[in-house]
Amino acid sequence: MEVAGKRRTQGQVEEWVGPTRRKKGGRRTEEGFMFRDRPRQGQKTCLGEDDWVLINKSFDFEKLIDYVVQAAGIPVDFEPFFFSEVNPTLSAPLEDVAGSIARNGICLKGILSTPDYSHTGELQTLNMKLRNELDLYANVVHVKSLPGIKCRHQNVDAIIIREQTEGEYSALEHECVPGVVECLKIVTRQKSKRIAKFAFDYATKNNRKKVTAVHKANIMKLGDGLFLKSCQE
Repeated sequence: MEVAGKRRTQGQVEEWVGPTRRKKGGRRTEEGFMFRDRPRQGQKTCLGEDDWVLINKSFDFEKLIDYVVQAAGIPVDFEPFFFSEVNPTLSAPLEDVAGSIARNGICLKGILSTPDYSHTGELQTLNMKLRNELDLYANVVHVKSLPGIKCRHQNVDAIIIREQTEGEYSALEHECVPGVVECLKIVTRQKSKRIAKFAFDYATKNNRKKVTAVHKANIMKLGDGLFLKSCQE
């Protein structure tokens, strides 16, 4: 499952973070929306059902989620949407889904399948459009070893924070002539500083001792150079 939206829960930061409006049951933060220990009775949540649910019709996705939140004692009312790029004729409009997330401040979203070719000819996927619509700029992934599971690397505990609204995620490319493709990587000072500040704030709040900026400024001296300089500042 992907968790898409704009909130923090106690002890956990959701995968996508972006600005949101003030709502009952929580408070506005710079990164997004923060709930109290538990949402109030009837907190409405956007539920994005994906293509896997459509293929596996015997699987009641919404019923399973209801069972989980009830077992956890979380009072949540879902506002379901089927959101798909593979089945565009059945998919809810992007504006409706984005509006629900902005209105409710939280979304539980299934993984969206991306077809090899868009039926509209656009390069941006639905995931990209949703991120840009809501300015979900920070992708936060916690990579941690699980006790009792044998793997090559033990005691791994890292947080990967990635800017996902510009750079390679700009989806700006075209074929100049047959066999020649031009791809634009957009880097701005404003968004580079924003993701750097988010990373340092996250490290401070979660007792992380070091922030590492991953870049290729030795080759892309202007683009990644601007990103690195923004992080250093």
